[in-house]
Amino acid sequence: MTVPVRVLLASTAGAGHFGPLLPFADALARAGHDVELVVPGDADVSVEGRGLRVTRGGAPDAEEMRRLSARFAGSGRAQQRRLAERELFARRCTEAMLPSLREVVGRRPPDLVLREPCEYASAITAVQRQIPLATVAISFAKAEWSVLRLVSDLLERHLGGLSGAIAEAPFLTRLPASLDPSPFPRTLRYRDRVAGAVTEGDADPWQGREHPHLYLTFGSQLGRSERGPQLQRAALTAVGGLRAQVLFTVGRHVDRSALEPVPENVRVVEWAEQEAVLADCDLVVCHGGSGTTFGALAHGIPIGFIPLFADQPSNARRVAAAGAGLVLPATAGADGIPQIDASHAGGIRAMAEALLAASSYREAAQRLAEELAAQPAIAVVAATLTSAPTAG
Repeated sequence: MTVPVRVLLASTAGAGHFGPLLPFADALARAGHDVELVVPGDADVSVEGRGLRVTRGGAPDAEEMRRLSARFAGSGRAQQRRLAERELFARRCTEAMLPSLREVVGRRPPDLVLREPCEYASAITAVQRQIPLATVAISFAKAEWSVLRLVSDLLERHLGGLSGAIAEAPFLTRLPASLDPSPFPRTLRYRDRVAGAVTEGDADPWQGREHPHLYLTFGSQLGRSERGPQLQRAALTAVGGLRAQVLFTVGRHVDRSALEPVPENVRVVEWAEQEAVLADCDLVVCHGGSGTTFGALAHGIPIGFIPLFADQPSNARRVAAAGAGLVLPATAGADGIPQIDASHAGGIRAMAEALLAASSYREAAQRLAEELAAQPAIAVVAATLTSAPTAG
């Protein structure tokens, strides 16, 4: 018989950050546990019907964020990484969320804390109070390990031994060992696809159109970027007239009228349920964000990558090296980020046509999907953590 416990999940604001936590929230809620998610006040997260509470915590000051964004835009790739990992996540986000996490934990101490790798306030609070801790990966294990080393001096200012405690805590990843060998000593792998998650009664995002189906997406935040319109127009030009039905999700921060005219074979929407999209999809063309990349691989779908920043280039290289995708050749600008414009439309189209034509890419993606499917179910890993959690 399951003994209900209280589990606290903590994340920064991005959908790609709290997204990997939500399947754990679902599994824990189904098992009868008391689940609470703590996110910054500006996080665009909906948990309706999930059986968990959401507490809104602090977010970095808006003016500070504008200044940091200006520094980011004027920096090279290496400096951008330091700004994002150290100045944004390890410093500003941590300082903003720490009072909220301490208040939540002080009010009702959890039995277990699950965090995503960029959220440090929950780790500080958990280790201080000797609460069991685990990390749910966003990206590749070596990348997460590297980031932890990059910010360790900032973490130690909050609490001596904190970075070591995080490194020793269970590290939960949905990636298979062949694609993602892990330096974390306590790595637990899981599968987060739920059989039957998309049922016959669910809305068809493809609206019954014929194959092949191509899913085009650059995440939810590109619309905030100055690069967004050029990249989106280049992608639309590339897939226009392609022998495929295209679903293009653009996020909620895009003026869709600016994308006109839209090719006849393309449907543009703000958002679609990714699991429903991928359940009947033949090719994904994306920026290489972890959520889209790993979701496509779980379904055995090859990927065409147009990586921009953060973990996207690394994700793209690893999947391409495994034979399950291709990467668009693009020269980085002065700030280290490729400037994708109309001149790249031909390359995007050629990449998509190659991936659709050659069966080897799908076969490689399906091999990875089979390895993913053989990993323990997320409910099994969640039960392991809640029945005998080990302190970080």
